[in-house]
Amino acid sequence: MHRTADQNMQLDDKAWKLLNLLQTDGRAPLKALATAAGLSIAATAERLKRLQEAGVVRGVRAEVDPARVGRPLRAIIGITTAQPHKQGLLKALRARPEVLECHHVTGADSYVMHVAVPD
Repeated sequence: MHRTADQNMQLDDKAWKLLNLLQTDGRAPLKALATAAGLSIAATAERLKRLQEAGVVRGVRAEVDPARVGRPLRAIIGITTAQPHKQGLLKALRARPEVLECHHVTGADSYVMHVAVPD
């Protein structure tokens, strides 16, 4: 039986060691993960597979330094838009690499977004 992401998965010490190392270095080789957790490589691979299937590990990403890719300026921007235009706005924002985060909020603004731009 596969667990779904909305179920709580009980994690033991070995699973936490795997998760901690993955968060520190998402590119850590399977052998290093196995050593850190005190497991065989095969057992480590199986645990990682189960953690992914359960939705505990949703992915491994690269953390990019915006300044080193020509976007040294960061800003938080509030946007207000009428309801009929929200889906179009969100679609446009998703297509923009400058947009790091976008959150729906209540109050004067409809959304607050975090961007990284050249100037």
